[in-house]
Amino acid sequence: KIIFLGLLLAIFYGCSNSNNGVDSNNIATDSIEIAIGNTKEINSTNQKAVENQVGVFLEWYKTKFDTLSTIMLVSIPDTDDGIYSVNFNNTGEYLKVFIKSGLFTQNFVEEKRKYFKTCNDKMLKDKQNQGPPIGLEHDIILLTQETEEILNNIGNASYSNYTEQENKAYIDVTILDKTKIYLINEKDKWLIDKIEVVIRQ
Repeated sequence: KIIFLGLLLAIFYGCSNSNNGVDSNNIATDSIEIAIGNTKEINSTNQKAVENQVGVFLEWYKTKFDTLSTIMLVSIPDTDDGIYSVNFNNTGEYLKVFIKSGLFTQNFVEEKRKYFKTCNDKMLKDKQNQGPPIGLEHDIILLTQETEEILNNIGNASYSNYTEQENKAYIDVTILDKTKIYLINEKDKWLIDKIEVVIRQ
């Protein structure tokens, strides 16, 4: 009888532990699925926020483009032997427009400031005195020579390849050509950090 009772107890505890293991596994699996679901929901929400912010940027740039285009970024001498140079007073005013918008990171602005210096260095090195200014023969924000056409077709923009990691994200935006826009979340607001052209394969 004692042996029989022992066997019954062993079987009972074995079944109990087996059930507990199943329950634990189910709970762990459910927790993982919930976490994945929450992550997907957050990413979807953030993607919509990023797409909206890119749209806000494009609309803003459309309203400012004509004004920005009147700022002479390059000093071109009247004489044939004069050398082009970047007008840093004017580039400073140009960049102030972007700073005041609150749509861009400080890094975005500083990279453009460095770019102006690079262009100036190349002009002086090459002693440029004719033709389009080196590095400034295209729109330096959207990186195209078809800026107005792009801005007039903002409503046709399509978004793809959204990727997010921590407080950073990037997304491909196609209007006429495809550009990749990088953003950083600062104080719960997505700011434009960098814009690149996506080269067609």
